[in-house]
Amino acid sequence: MGLLAIESAADPELAAPYPLDALGAATQGMIGYWLIRELRRVLPHREVVALLTETLVDPADSAFRDPTKFIGRGYPPAEARRLRDARGWAMRPDGRMWRRVVPSPNRATSWNSRPCGGSSTTAAW
Repeated sequence: MGLLAIESAADPELAAPYPLDALGAATQGMIGYWLIRELRRVLPHREVVALLTETLVDPADSAFRDPTKFIGRGYPPAEARRLRDARGWAMRPDGRMWRRVVPSPNRATSWNSRPCGGSSTTAAW
């Protein structure tokens, strides 16, 4: 997700970077795709599906006031200050470098998306 966030923030064609929840979903979908491809390779006669999970969090969770989850690469201190000021990113030291931090709130509840079509064996494209 960190690399996608960096790419999104740097894309001059976007009016604003993609939100982190959308980038998390893109990452989850990509990982699911890779897992399905490999599982189908090693289990050719088994049905394999991946479900995306949506998570609801409490907007009052303290993680939004004090983000601590590192994403993306490390930056020298001067560049980290520039990115903090230019993009409004929260930054924290990680060894000798500084990295972007985002909230990682506790899950209040979650649910899986439903498969497309009538069953998991029928895809509706």
